[in-house]
Amino acid sequence: MALGAKHRKMLEGWYQQHKPRIALYRGQTPIAAVSAIIEEFDLADHIQGRELLLSATTYQELAELCKKRKGWDLANPVSSHASRITLSEHDNEKHADNAPDRNYLLCRDLHQLLRLLGKPATLPEGISLRLPYWLVQLSDYQNLILVENLDVFDQFAQFELPDSITQHTTLLVYRGDADYPGHALKQLLASAHATLKVISCCDFDPAGFAIAHSSPTITHALWPKLEADHIKQAQTIKRREDYQKQIKRLGGKEHASQRLVGWPEQWARCLHNKTSVIQQLMIKLQIPLFLEKRQQDQAE
Repeated sequence: MALGAKHRKMLEGWYQQHKPRIALYRGQTPIAAVSAIIEEFDLADHIQGRELLLSATTYQELAELCKKRKGWDLANPVSSHASRITLSEHDNEKHADNAPDRNYLLCRDLHQLLRLLGKPATLPEGISLRLPYWLVQLSDYQNLILVENLDVFDQFAQFELPDSITQHTTLLVYRGDADYPGHALKQLLASAHATLKVISCCDFDPAGFAIAHSSPTITHALWPKLEADHIKQAQTIKRREDYQKQIKRLGGKEHASQRLVGWPEQWARCLHNKTSVIQQLMIKLQIPLFLEKRQQDQAE
């Protein structure tokens, strides 16, 4: 099926919202437009059950493909530009400049015992909370883990984690996409105490290393203990292509190696593997994670 105006409008809507989950079915019937988009842009690897799962990295790649193949600029859709001009001319509190989620975080306690203003609240298994950053008191925690992917954030308990995480008070925060942008996270990190471990948990690939280096406040990272069989299963054509695209976006291997210096041994392993090991695969294969401190003298 050739993609047309309705597919462009659908893609623009997804991109503007950075929707992490896209339904594949309406009832028991596959949604033809979604299926056509998946086929056109080779997104089959991102299907899980009855949904298409799209991360921030995938959205960036999808936007590049749309522009290259179709000439569609998902970040600047013509139709919504006119709408923004119209809305800005109205004095209406519904059209405030501050986006509703700007000050909010999606978070959960590893042990389901979330502490709000010093008061513990036990939550049912699997429940997360959307909270304004000022209600989250980092002084109540020893570990703060920033999780790259929303679906992994929801399944975090399935990771095989080290005792340094499981035996200490640990707060999980989704690092954010268009729905949970960086402002709230930056404000939260500004309140980090001196002994707090701020831990990046991301894919084991160049984009993941870039995320781990995205803030000088990040002190540690969770990396996978990869065996030869794990790497073999990660070396699909799609994942090797992802690796090459990410290296290119970072300005090439040499330029990236000059920037991504916080975990040199792990970065060398990543370059040697020449593939993207995504977090979903880590969970599927039950690959243990280990905690490693950032080389602080190299932190930007």
